[in-house]
Formats: sequence, structure tokens, C-alpha cells
Amino acid sequence: MTTTLAGIRKAMYDRLPGFLGRVEAVTSAAAQSVTCSSLGQGVSSQRYANQWLLRADSVPVNSSNADRVRYCTTFNGATGQLTHTGVAYTDTSPSGENVEILGWEPVEIDTAIQQTLARLYRRDEEVVATRLGIDRYWLGDMPWIVQPSDILSIFWTPDPVLTRNRYFQKWNGYDTNGNLVADSWTLAGSGASVARSTTQVDMGSYSAKITRAGTDCTFSQALGDLRTGVTTDSLASREVTGVARVWSAVASQVRVQVYDGVATTSSSYHTGNSTWQELSIQHTLDDAATQCTVQVSVEGSNTACYASQCYLVFGQLNDAVRRGMWPKYELQPADFDFNQGNGVLSLSSGPYALGQRLNVLSKRAYPQLDATRFAGGLADLDVIDAPVLHMATGALAYFFRAKANELGISVPGWQQRADDWAQRFENLALAHFMAPDTPMGAPIPISPLGPPARRY
Repeated sequence: MTTTLAGIRKAMYDRLPGFLGRVEAVTSAAAQSVTCSSLGQGVSSQRYANQWLLRADSVPVNSSNADRVRYCTTFNGATGQLTHTGVAYTDTSPSGENVEILGWEPVEIDTAIQQTLARLYRRDEEVVATRLGIDRYWLGDMPWIVQPSDILSIFWTPDPVLTRNRYFQKWNGYDTNGNLVADSWTLAGSGASVARSTTQVDMGSYSAKITRAGTDCTFSQALGDLRTGVTTDSLASREVTGVARVWSAVASQVRVQVYDGVATTSSSYHTGNSTWQELSIQHTLDDAATQCTVQVSVEGSNTACYASQCYLVFGQLNDAVRRGMWPKYELQPADFDFNQGNGVLSLSSGPYALGQRLNVLSKRAYPQLDATRFAGGLADLDVIDAPVLHMATGALAYFFRAKANELGISVPGWQQRADDWAQRFENLALAHFMAPDTPMGAPIPISPLGPPARRY
């Protein structure tokens, strides 16, 4: 289940009712105030004075953070009006909007969430296509793998699928507009867009919704030609097959292509009958090939189409490839080694043949929100895949730890709260990760938010 920055904040408020903040429906707004009729219960005028007002719902509606944060100076207990003396609101016609009323500066809570995203791990499996006659594989394109202990297991498989994220189930980044980005895939084409979709799904939970905007576009993955420096060792002059499963309501709109830097080979088009169809094309790479790229090409129509799979096969397509049921053999410690020279981790194993691959199982943190959008207060409703309970618990641990450090460890209660929430987060994080013992002895990540809670 997905969530958002605003959703995690609310979960934090719910876990500590009345302490961090609360969420109330806005019934009206003026230049210097918002009114929540639910608060008009005749309570003291001091009840919500000197608290922060956060209008997260106004950000996506107005594409601006202009109204996001204000500081409440006075509160009317009879009407529920919260007045501020800051810059006037630009949006005074809220519709279905909530306001968060906080006892703490919003950036403190948001920072706790952003930092917790980088501290909550799950298991990830990534593909490394093997090269002919060598045993060196640089892992710099997996930036979450920093050191050998980040790797849980390594498997060898004769699976001839060479590319990554075949089923579009991995979305571990954000673009500058806050949209999720599919791992390993690149969009090209002026005005085009790609979004993760649950509307049209074929296998798995998601598909890639590709929308052309006046100019033909491609959604591609560049494998490279797997060269080793020896001319005959690369993919040049060898046969590969590009495959895609796509959905389209428009004929002659979408097809799969393979490009080698010299020539492009294209499949037939989808017939446009609003069903999922498999498209494939065999391509023999040119002797002078400089790359090997497989792509979904969307042409002619601006109607959205969907891709549930796209991948490149070494050799020809068959049912074994379609099923993806290839055996995997776990490597033992004597089968591999690592080198950390120049700060880029590399794996030594093999040699292997072309048309095979290594599957690297590792621990991977959830992606942090786009740094520019986060700093600009624009990321409140950007999609987050991390579980809400775990995130809220970890963010509370981080928040209390920061406050304990700010106020001083001697302040009663704050250090204990930090320790207690850190222990709760550690338990949730361990259960979420569930790493088995491995021959490599890779440790299960422990929360860095603080020491275990004291027991009395």
C-alpha cells in the first residue's frame, strides 16, 4: 500500500495523539486565516495559538508552496478561526482541504521522515549480465550497494534475459516533478510522460503508462554491447530478441525495437484492440555495433498505452524465457571476491559465457523524496512505497533523538522517548527485512537511530 509524506505525518500524529499535531478539515479561508468549524467548541483562545499551520493539500492544487506553512498567532475558540500574521494566503477558496496544526516546526517532522526512508531496508534482487571470458563486474550502477556487507547472496543462472526490471515492478526514484521513475528505464521524446499504473496490469502489480505528446517517444534500456576489449567477445554480430507485452486502444501506435548504434530493427505494431499483446523482433547486431538497446516505441497517437514487460533475450525467444523459470545456483564464498579500489565496489567471479547472468541479492533502502521538491515544500503528496507504520515509528525515533540532542540529554523524558521509539522501529525494521543467514554472513541492518531502550 502506498502512502505520502502527508500520510506519514498523520500516522505520527495518530501514534501520539495531541503531542505532535492534528489534522482538521478547513471550512473556509481568508487572507490571514483558516477556519475549522470542528474546533469551534468554545475552548480557550490559547488552545491553538502559537502553533504551526500546514496546508499540504493546497500545494498540488496550486503547484506552489506559497500557502503551505504559516504560524498561528491567535485562535478564536468560538468559531475555530486560526489567524496568522504572515504573508497573506493566495488560495482563499479551499475545497475538501485539511490543515495540519502542529506544535513543532513542520521541517523538523518532515526531515525525520526523509531520513527514515534511508534507514528502512528491504531485499532487492538485481541482474548483472555476464561477459565472455572475464571475472570483473563493477557495481557502480547499483549505488545502494556501497560495501560487501550490503550484499546478501549472489546467484548464477543460465537465464538469457539480459536486461533489468523486466516486469516494471521496481520504481525506486523520482523525477523533478515528484513522479516515480522505473528502475533502469529511460524516457525520450519531447513532452512525453511515463507513470506507474495500476489501471492496466497484466503480470504483477504495476505497468508503465506511456503517453506521447505530439512527438514520437521511446522508453528504453541500454545494455551496452558487453565488450571486454577483445573484438570477438562482445555482442557484435550476435543475435538478440527484443520482447514487449503492451496494451493499446489505437492500431499502429506501439511496437518494440532493438538498436545497436548502427541499425534499428522494429517489430510489428500492436493491433489496437485494447488487449495485451506480445511483440517481439530478432536482431543481429552489426559487426560495428557500439551498443545494444531495447525500447518500447510510441508513435503517431497521443493516446496512452501500457507496457507490462519489456526485455532483451540473448538468442531467440521461447516459452522457457516467457515463463522465466530458470534455475539459480547460489555462489559460495570461494566463488567470488570483492575489490573496493577507488571507492567503487567491484565483484570478481567467473569467468562465464554470454547469455547468462548473475543475480545479486542485496539490502536496499527506500528512496528518499526528490531533494529539491522536498526542500521547496512541494513533496507532500508524492507517492511513497514504504509501509506507513514502520515509517511513522522510525520518524518518531529520529524526531525524539534530534530533540534529545538539541535540548540536552539531561532533559527528563526526551532521551527515554528516543530510546523507546528506536527500539520499536528496530523490531519493525528487522521483521520487514527478514534476511536469512547467508554464506557471506551479511548482517541484518540495525536501526542507526539510537541504542536499544533501557529496561527497568
